[in-house]
Amino acid sequence: MEQYASSFSGLCIMVFQDLGQIPISAGKPYTSGSGTAGEWDITAVIGLAGSAKGAVSLSMKKAVALQLTDKLSGGTHIAIDKDVIDLLGEIANIIGGRAKQIMEGEFRFETALPVVIVATGQEVVNGQGHSLNWSESPIRNIRIPFTIFETERFILSVSVQDATANMKQGGIKSIA
Repeated sequence: MEQYASSFSGLCIMVFQDLGQIPISAGKPYTSGSGTAGEWDITAVIGLAGSAKGAVSLSMKKAVALQLTDKLSGGTHIAIDKDVIDLLGEIANIIGGRAKQIMEGEFRFETALPVVIVATGQEVVNGQGHSLNWSESPIRNIRIPFTIFETERFILSVSVQDATANMKQGGIKSIA
């Protein structure tokens, strides 16, 4: 997966440029550890299934999601609403589709519909404060931090497990 980090950085930069001329810059990708608990307010996740399984997710703070939605819609949003959720889901969908193209030489998979997680305090429903924790093995993880709107940040996470390798190791049983 590490060989794909620059491709994911580039595709995310292109998506934001194509959507609304929004400049973003990628930080140094990393492959282990989890987000800080309570770090993100909203995450859009696209599931991956096929010869590879996993997910692509885009996580950010509420203020970033609102500013992004305002920039792209021309409106003003003061709370995470349907527009914000739809926008983040659509961005994740575009990134997931492009990720599928990038990795099709090594993996064959289909993407699911986006799921948007909004956290409120103790519940993952709506509000603030959640993190996604990905298994370290055998799933391969890439996390790429980005800067947007000069000082704000968000993260793109890509986690993929090669299902055929797992089958050979006995982790997934084939039904014949």
